[in-house]
Amino acid sequence: MNELRPAVAVTGHRGLGHARDWVSAELTLLCRRLRDQHGTTTGLSGMAQGADTLWAEAVLAAGLDLWAVIPYEAQADRWPDADRARWQRLRDSATRTLVAAGPPATRGESAEAMFRRNDMLVDHSSALVCVWDGRRSGGTWRTVRYAADLGRPIIRLHPVTRSVTDLGLDDPALASPSGDAPRRSP
Repeated sequence: MNELRPAVAVTGHRGLGHARDWVSAELTLLCRRLRDQHGTTTGLSGMAQGADTLWAEAVLAAGLDLWAVIPYEAQADRWPDADRARWQRLRDSATRTLVAAGPPATRGESAEAMFRRNDMLVDHSSALVCVWDGRRSGGTWRTVRYAADLGRPIIRLHPVTRSVTDLGLDDPALASPSGDAPRRSP
Protein backbone atom coordinates (compact mmCIF):
# COMPACT_ATOMS: atom_id res chain seq x y z
CA MET A 1 0.00 0.00 0.00
CA ASN A 2 1.36 3.41 -0.97
CA GLU A 3 1.35 5.99 1.78
CA LEU A 4 0.16 9.46 0.81
CA ARG A 5 3.03 11.90 1.14
CA PRO A 6 2.03 15.29 2.51
CA ALA A 7 2.89 17.40 -0.51
CA VAL A 8 2.33 21.10 -1.17
CA ALA A 9 2.48 22.70 -4.61
CA VAL A 10 2.92 26.34 -5.55
CA THR A 11 1.47 28.48 -8.28
CA GLY A 12 2.22 32.12 -8.79
CA HIS A 13 3.26 35.04 -10.85
CA ARG A 14 6.57 35.24 -12.67
CA GLY A 15 7.05 38.98 -12.40
CA LEU A 16 7.13 39.90 -8.71
CA GLY A 17 8.89 43.28 -8.97
CA HIS A 18 9.57 44.95 -5.61
CA ALA A 19 7.75 42.13 -3.79
CA ARG A 20 10.33 39.51 -4.81
CA ASP A 21 12.37 39.62 -1.58
CA TRP A 22 9.19 39.60 0.56
CA VAL A 23 7.77 36.63 -1.37
CA SER A 24 11.06 34.74 -1.05
CA ALA A 25 11.21 35.30 2.72
CA GLU A 26 7.55 34.35 3.21
CA LEU A 27 7.87 31.20 1.12
CA THR A 28 10.90 30.17 3.19
CA LEU A 29 9.01 30.70 6.46
CA LEU A 30 5.91 28.98 5.13
CA CYS A 31 7.86 25.97 3.88
CA ARG A 32 9.44 25.47 7.30
CA ARG A 33 6.08 25.90 9.05
CA LEU A 34 4.43 23.35 6.74
CA ARG A 35 7.25 20.91 7.47
CA ASP A 36 7.31 21.45 11.25
CA GLN A 37 3.61 21.87 11.99
CA HIS A 38 1.92 19.79 9.27
CA GLY A 39 4.43 17.08 8.39
CA THR A 40 4.90 18.24 4.81
CA THR A 41 7.58 16.13 3.16
CA THR A 42 7.45 17.29 -0.46
CA GLY A 43 7.17 20.55 -2.35
CA LEU A 44 6.08 20.61 -5.98
CA SER A 45 7.24 23.37 -8.31
CA GLY A 46 6.26 24.11 -11.90
CA MET A 47 9.81 25.49 -12.29
CA ALA A 48 8.78 28.74 -13.99
CA GLN A 49 10.61 31.96 -13.23
CA GLY A 50 9.34 33.89 -10.23
CA ALA A 51 7.25 32.25 -7.52
CA ASP A 52 7.98 28.70 -8.74
CA THR A 53 11.76 28.94 -8.49
CA LEU A 54 11.58 30.84 -5.19
CA TRP A 55 9.40 28.01 -3.81
CA ALA A 56 11.78 25.35 -5.15
CA GLU A 57 14.68 27.03 -3.34
CA ALA A 58 12.64 27.27 -0.11
CA VAL A 59 11.70 23.58 -0.38
CA LEU A 60 15.34 22.56 -0.71
CA ALA A 61 16.45 24.91 2.08
CA ALA A 62 13.86 23.29 4.39
CA GLY A 63 15.26 19.85 3.57
CA LEU A 64 12.12 18.66 1.79
CA ASP A 65 11.92 16.58 -1.36
CA LEU A 66 11.48 18.74 -4.46
CA TRP A 67 9.36 17.50 -7.32
CA ALA A 68 9.99 19.44 -10.53
CA VAL A 69 6.78 19.40 -12.57
CA ILE A 70 7.70 20.88 -15.93
CA PRO A 71 5.51 21.55 -18.96
CA TYR A 72 8.10 20.13 -21.41
CA GLU A 73 11.83 19.41 -21.46
CA ALA A 74 12.83 22.68 -23.16
CA GLN A 75 11.03 24.91 -20.63
CA ALA A 76 14.08 27.08 -19.86
CA ASP A 77 15.82 26.97 -23.25
CA ARG A 78 15.01 30.58 -24.19
CA TRP A 79 15.67 32.10 -20.76
CA PRO A 80 18.70 34.26 -19.94
CA ASP A 81 21.82 32.26 -19.06
CA ALA A 82 21.64 32.89 -15.31
CA ASP A 83 17.97 31.88 -15.11
CA ARG A 84 18.61 28.78 -17.21
CA ALA A 85 21.51 27.77 -14.93
CA ARG A 86 19.32 28.29 -11.84
CA TRP A 87 16.55 26.16 -13.41
CA GLN A 88 19.02 23.37 -14.22
CA ARG A 89 20.48 23.45 -10.70
CA LEU A 90 17.01 23.16 -9.18
CA ARG A 91 15.96 20.42 -11.59
CA ASP A 92 19.14 18.47 -10.83
CA SER A 93 18.30 18.78 -7.10
CA ALA A 94 14.79 17.43 -7.55
CA THR A 95 14.04 13.96 -6.21
CA ARG A 96 11.47 13.48 -8.96
CA THR A 97 10.72 15.16 -12.30
CA LEU A 98 7.33 14.96 -13.99
CA VAL A 99 6.99 16.19 -17.59
CA ALA A 100 3.52 17.24 -18.77
CA ALA A 101 4.00 17.06 -22.55
CA GLY A 102 6.37 16.55 -25.42
CA PRO A 103 8.01 19.41 -27.31
CA PRO A 104 5.39 21.99 -28.34
CA ALA A 105 5.18 22.80 -32.06
CA THR A 106 3.01 25.89 -31.62
CA ARG A 107 2.29 28.59 -29.02
CA GLY A 108 -1.07 26.92 -28.42
CA GLU A 109 0.60 23.61 -27.65
CA SER A 110 3.01 25.40 -25.31
CA ALA A 111 0.12 27.00 -23.40
CA GLU A 112 -1.70 23.66 -23.23
CA ALA A 113 1.42 22.01 -21.81
CA MET A 114 1.60 24.69 -19.12
CA PHE A 115 -2.07 24.20 -18.22
CA ARG A 116 -1.49 20.43 -18.06
CA ARG A 117 1.57 21.03 -15.85
CA ASN A 118 -0.51 23.21 -13.51
CA ASP A 119 -3.19 20.53 -13.24
CA MET A 120 -0.49 17.96 -12.44
CA LEU A 121 0.80 20.18 -9.64
CA VAL A 122 -2.62 20.20 -7.99
CA ASP A 123 -3.35 16.54 -8.73
CA HIS A 124 -0.15 15.42 -6.99
CA SER A 125 -0.51 17.68 -3.94
CA SER A 126 -2.56 17.81 -0.79
CA ALA A 127 -2.53 21.66 -0.59
CA LEU A 128 -1.65 24.69 -2.70
CA VAL A 129 0.32 27.84 -1.98
CA CYS A 130 -0.50 30.65 -4.38
CA VAL A 131 1.43 33.85 -4.92
CA TRP A 132 -1.52 35.66 -6.42
CA ASP A 133 -2.47 39.31 -6.78
CA GLY A 134 -6.16 38.60 -7.26
CA ARG A 135 -6.41 38.94 -11.06
CA ARG A 136 -9.08 36.54 -12.31
CA SER A 137 -7.34 35.51 -15.50
CA GLY A 138 -4.24 33.59 -16.49
CA GLY A 139 -2.55 30.42 -15.32
CA THR A 140 -2.30 31.31 -11.63
CA TRP A 141 -6.03 32.06 -11.43
CA ARG A 142 -6.92 28.91 -13.35
CA THR A 143 -4.74 26.79 -11.02
CA VAL A 144 -6.21 28.38 -7.89
CA ARG A 145 -9.73 27.67 -9.17
CA TYR A 146 -8.84 24.06 -10.01
CA ALA A 147 -7.42 23.48 -6.52
CA ALA A 148 -10.53 25.05 -4.97
CA ASP A 149 -12.76 22.86 -7.15
CA LEU A 150 -10.94 19.81 -5.76
CA GLY A 151 -11.29 21.08 -2.20
CA ARG A 152 -7.56 21.58 -1.63
CA PRO A 153 -6.53 23.93 1.18
CA ILE A 154 -5.08 27.12 -0.31
CA ILE A 155 -2.65 29.53 1.31
CA ARG A 156 -2.39 32.88 -0.47
CA LEU A 157 0.58 35.21 -0.48
CA HIS A 158 -0.60 38.52 -1.91
CA PRO A 159 2.44 40.25 -3.42
CA VAL A 160 0.81 43.68 -3.57
CA THR A 161 -0.65 43.91 -0.04
CA ARG A 162 2.09 41.67 1.35
CA SER A 163 -0.37 39.58 3.29
CA VAL A 164 -0.68 35.84 3.89
CA THR A 165 -4.13 34.28 4.25
CA ASP A 166 -5.82 30.91 4.16
CA LEU A 167 -8.49 30.92 1.48
CA GLY A 168 -11.56 28.95 2.49
CA LEU A 169 -13.69 27.50 -0.28
CA ASP A 170 -16.36 30.12 0.41
CA ASP A 171 -13.88 33.02 0.15
CA PRO A 172 -15.16 35.66 -2.30
CA ALA A 173 -11.68 35.84 -3.86
CA LEU A 174 -12.27 32.35 -5.29
CA ALA A 175 -15.56 33.19 -6.99
CA SER A 176 -15.41 33.21 -10.76
CA PRO A 177 -15.97 36.52 -12.57
CA SER A 178 -19.59 35.38 -12.99
CA GLY A 179 -19.85 34.95 -9.21
CA ASP A 180 -19.78 31.14 -9.19
CA ALA A 181 -18.18 29.63 -6.13
CA PRO A 182 -15.68 26.81 -6.65
CA ARG A 183 -17.17 23.39 -7.27
CA ARG A 184 -16.49 20.86 -4.57
CA SER A 185 -15.50 17.43 -5.74
CA PRO A 186 -17.74 14.57 -4.55
